[in-house]
Amino acid sequence: MTGALSCVGKANFIRQTIAETMRSLGEDAVIRSAFSNLWSDET
Repeated sequence: MTGALSCVGKANFIRQTIAETMRSLGEDAVIRSAFSNLWSDET
């Protein structure tokens, strides 16, 4: 049970970190996702 709980905790932590990063980056994040979309389209 402890292992599962720590996994959930890590997932939540990662989600929060990503959310905070997206907020702080703002338009930068949108530009980066657009670039990654272009790359995946070319491939």
